Amino acid sequence: MWSDNETTVDLLGFFLHVDILENILTDPNMLPLSMGIYGDWGSGKSSLMQMLAVRLSESMYKEKYYCIKINSWSFEGYDDAKAALIEIILSGIEANKYFSTDVKNKAKNLFKRVNWMRGLGLLMKNIAVPAASAYLTGGVSLIPFIASKIQGISNLDELKGLFNSENIKELIKREESEKVATKIWEFREEFKSLIEATKLDGMIFILDDLDRCSPERIIENLEAIKLFLNVEKTAFIIGIDRRTLEYAIRNRYVNSIQNEKHLKQLETDYQEKLIQIPYELPKLSDTETLTYMNLLFCKAYLTQENYQKVIESFKNFKMINKFAAFNQTEIEKVIGKIEGDLNENLRIAKIISEIISKQLKGNPRQIKRYLNKFMLRKRMAEVIKIENFDVQVLAKLMVLEYKHVEQFKQLYEWLISGNKEQLTKIENTNKLEEIEEDSWKKQELFEWLQLEPKLKDKKITDYFWISRDKIEGSISVDEHISAKAKEVFLELASLNIESESKLQQDIEAIIKREGFASIEEQLAFLMKSNMFNNQRDISTFKIFYILAEKLDLFKQKFIEFLYESDTKNLPASFAPKIIELSKTNSEVESFISGISEFDNEFCKAIIKLKKRR
Repeated sequence: MWSDNETTVDLLGFFLHVDILENILTDPNMLPLSMGIYGDWGSGKSSLMQMLAVRLSESMYKEKYYCIKINSWSFEGYDDAKAALIEIILSGIEANKYFSTDVKNKAKNLFKRVNWMRGLGLLMKNIAVPAASAYLTGGVSLIPFIASKIQGISNLDELKGLFNSENIKELIKREESEKVATKIWEFREEFKSLIEATKLDGMIFILDDLDRCSPERIIENLEAIKLFLNVEKTAFIIGIDRRTLEYAIRNRYVNSIQNEKHLKQLETDYQEKLIQIPYELPKLSDTETLTYMNLLFCKAYLTQENYQKVIESFKNFKMINKFAAFNQTEIEKVIGKIEGDLNENLRIAKIISEIISKQLKGNPRQIKRYLNKFMLRKRMAEVIKIENFDVQVLAKLMVLEYKHVEQFKQLYEWLISGNKEQLTKIENTNKLEEIEEDSWKKQELFEWLQLEPKLKDKKITDYFWISRDKIEGSISVDEHISAKAKEVFLELASLNIESESKLQQDIEAIIKREGFASIEEQLAFLMKSNMFNNQRDISTFKIFYILAEKLDLFKQKFIEFLYESDTKNLPASFAPKIIELSKTNSEVESFISGISEFDNEFCKAIIKLKKRR
């Protein structure tokens, strides 16, 4: 299994992108600037920006540049994300041991203005409509508009009502007579003075995980960058999915701008005004997909020493052969003849890479998740001894399951109802428009049907059995699960969960029995399937969790269950155990890091517990 966390180990040839970005950011003539690293979810933006941060923090730049990487999502729950962003930036400067006392004092002084900015953040919520209208009509700017609102206020009670915050009292006592525009200017001047005091050539701020934030928070963060921090010798690098950014802009102004043409124009203009240099992260090509898979398998099977040799060889290879795959021949030049499991898996990668590349659109995260599941499914197929097992058939069916689950279920229904001619019919179709089955009239599905191998002449029912958790209906368990496995499973399911220590002892006793290892794979499958069918059952969850703590195979199935579940079906009572497991398992940590929704009890519980850590 491969974890889903960001990494500085480059398996994608991103060092070429880092070289380009480094060249731009260390050119004094380019600052100040704002740059957008655009890429789909899972395209590798976080890893690229982490590599860039490491590069810019190397000794050659230590006396010239200050670089800080900020996780925007970490302050998603703050009342005012703008102020939180400013505080994180200032606290990073204040804590840096290389900065002088003068610089740190300037950072402390800037903190005094953050409360005022929080007040502004609350005010902004009340003026979104006129601000958007002013933008489209070329009227007054946002800052003078805010100032005009404040000028008409004559006493504390009126202003307090406008800001709707008890914290405003102290703010008004100190700065009651100052205008908002003046305060913004003063903040910018103080920040500029701070940067000059560092005697650096530039300060580079890298904002990651912005597309995990809610639309409102995305805009707040961007406003902070534009209004407060776009001063000389600064660079802001923003990683985001372009579609997410456009949705956030639309979401902010959709109630005040009814004209669709104006909304589209706003999406474009907002980005162009905010992001001076857009940098599109390309999707992986077919050869890059194969290279990525080969390097993932090398990571799984090679010693650290040999793996490092392969990575270095890959970098040298990529410099010369930008469009070729780094294949087994190239790997063997470095470490010698490859045999055993690695040899077999590199062979599999070559066979299935075309299917994965075409269907998963060169997305590294999707490829990694797909491979994790593929390797588990392959093991299951070997355990239950699927007749004439073909990895290409498994790969092709798994792509359908991963991308088009409804058609995956429909294909299964055709097979069990004796209607395989439907599959034959659509596989024989040479043009998309000739497909008669409406649910299959999609370009992606048509491309899937054209992939080799064709399934019409294959016996594929058994492949659906190992995907049983995704199939509504019945695939007979009796055909593949032994009587012993079913007996032990029922025994586990009947254990008393009231005392956790007693439950631990009972499960440990079952694990130590003779013959347990021979049914472990089948038990793990049954436990996962039962958990899917009873997603709110705390009894099943507790037993599954303890088994996952004790046995790697159950842990793998438990992680699969987490990733494949819809969080709205999970109760909040599961959250503490999952947080606990995340402390020792990077894949579970990655799972909870991806939770950014607040619309269900489980997500709320996870986010609340994360903040306490």
